[in-house]
Amino acid sequence: MILHLVTIGIIVCSFLTLGVSGERMMGIGRWSVSDVQPCANDAEMPWMMRVRRHELNHTHDAYDADVNTLADFDDSVGININTCMMTDGGCELFKMLSFGCARILIYFAARDNVRRALEAVGLDPPDFPIPQGEYHVENFVLDLSHLNNHSLYGNFSSEVILWKEGQDVACLKVALRFEPLEDGSPPE
Repeated sequence: MILHLVTIGIIVCSFLTLGVSGERMMGIGRWSVSDVQPCANDAEMPWMMRVRRHELNHTHDAYDADVNTLADFDDSVGININTCMMTDGGCELFKMLSFGCARILIYFAARDNVRRALEAVGLDPPDFPIPQGEYHVENFVLDLSHLNNHSLYGNFSSEVILWKEGQDVACLKVALRFEPLEDGSPPE
């Protein structure tokens, strides 16, 4: 399930176009994930998350993930998403979002994919709360073509942080790109 932090980072970026100045170009395009890495302070985090991306084609990525949570992933787990737009001057802070219940955002952003991920790790029923433990998934396919196809063009970096009881417990850094389609047609 934590694999879907990647999806959440993409979807949040797809909604970031609201209230953006006219200086930046917006339009129809396609999202892609460039990279998924642990955050710089990963060694300090009590929960372990390792995600590896394998590009399948322009609309689908596959992911492997190893996760070890030291507490149940329940409604007491919150999420912060800090996103910057990559510019010539580096990382320009773009949006900061915070939700006290990560489950609600996860379900809003990727309900069907979350259910499939929970099934892939053997949870029955595939739902929250997710019991404390170690989870592994291989070749989980994420369809990027279902994401918002109208957004701000550019390269983004999102740091997705999970927290519980006031302490950061896990973090992933996701590099994303939104670019126009070559032929100007909507995504598949």
